[in-house]
Parts: sequence; C-alpha cells; structure tokens
Amino acid sequence: MARILKHWVTATRWMPDLHTPDQDRAFLAEQVDSAELVVADHGRIAGFVVRHGTDITMLYVAETARRLGVGSALLNRMRRDHPRLSLWTFQPNAEARAFYAARGGAGGRAHGEPRQRRTRAGCPAGLELT
Repeated sequence: MARILKHWVTATRWMPDLHTPDQDRAFLAEQVDSAELVVADHGRIAGFVVRHGTDITMLYVAETARRLGVGSALLNRMRRDHPRLSLWTFQPNAEARAFYAARGGAGGRAHGEPRQRRTRAGCPAGLELT
C-alpha cells in the first residue's frame, strides 16, 4: 500500500513529495488503525480504500490496475454498507474528482477543514456520495 501511495505522489506533478517510505508506512498505519480497510488483491495489492465512519479517507489504485474497475469495486464495497459517504480529495486532482463525480459525487468546495491535516498536504475538496 505504501508503494502505491508513494508512486501516486511521485507521479503527480502538483503533489509535493515530502515523506520518506518509512513515514508513508507510518501514515498508512495511522490511517487504518480503527478504520475499515478493503484491499483489492490480484496476486498483489491492486488498490485500497480506507473508511472512518462515513468518511472515505483514502482510495488509491496501483497504476497498472487503473481503468480496470478496481477503484469502482472498492468504492462500491464501501457504499454497500454505507450508501451515503463523504470524502476528501485534493482540489487539483481532476482525475479523482471526475471519478467521484461519475459515481454520484456532489460538492467540491475548498476550505481549511481539519480533515486537511489527514490528507498531508494541498487543498482538499469535499464531496458527498449519495
């Protein structure tokens, strides 16, 4: 999971790469502590989603597994038990915003909500999934 996260950070031009692999692993451990974690595994981890209550705090898919339905499957798994979810993504992350909008996401205001600290850097955009 840490490799998927690190690859996304380094491949995303607007995302500052501020953390070591050990820090990424510690961050992930903190995120999954007392959370629901679902991992898509196709011989190796293809993606993962983390939910705290009705908040999706992380959804990442390995580059080699993108556009194969992994992200949709992870999101659908979370929505099965919680049909109305909230999530945060970075404002400049147009690809993620389009992904969530295509799946019922509405919203998108940027502000200094405390959740911003959980996203590590950048400016989040809040979305409601109904």
